[in-house]
Amino acid sequence: GDKVTGYLCFRTVLEQNDIKVETLSLVGTNTVPQDCSLLVVPGPRTAIPDAELDKIDQYLSEGGRMFALLNAGYTDRQSGLERILYGRWNVLVGESFVQDPENSLNTLKSAPGADIAIGAFSEHPAVKGLLGYNLDLIYPRPVLPTTPAESNADAPKVSILFATQPTATLAKNPKVKPRSYPLAVAVERPAVAGVVTGRGATRLIVVGDSFF
Repeated sequence: GDKVTGYLCFRTVLEQNDIKVETLSLVGTNTVPQDCSLLVVPGPRTAIPDAELDKIDQYLSEGGRMFALLNAGYTDRQSGLERILYGRWNVLVGESFVQDPENSLNTLKSAPGADIAIGAFSEHPAVKGLLGYNLDLIYPRPVLPTTPAESNADAPKVSILFATQPTATLAKNPKVKPRSYPLAVAVERPAVAGVVTGRGATRLIVVGDSFF
């Protein structure tokens, strides 16, 4: 229920829309349940054990859906999801965080300029309904589509959902000229022909912040 880090309101909205919400443990022999419609990873603070990452990786490879929110508060301790996203789904989550004082609402009085206001969204169905609204992200990490080594029909399709204005910079590399940095992407990979997964197409949304 914490105003900044909590997800109680988000959970309530899901439940009001007839979506059952449960905390998932992947310890031991536990796997992602077959009836899981969406796996939400809301801002991991520590590294996810390799055995649990393997189960998440398997779930996604079988047509799972994941909403991953990776904030900048723990960039020195990578969650492990970054490796899967880069290696299998053509998504690079940066280790630094993005700043853009010209587009900040200064919502954190203790850290002026720590937030970035986003008002431009793509036409992707995941964010099309946000047109006309603003999102306020705190110390967001860049989330970049990468170019796969081999291009084929089964390769994941990565779409940018929203990005900063061209005035943004990387906090850990201020010498790089200001540019626009994507902060969220959607990934989709159709079901592989001839392979029965039971879940359908794999879909992911990856955001470089977990507070908005």
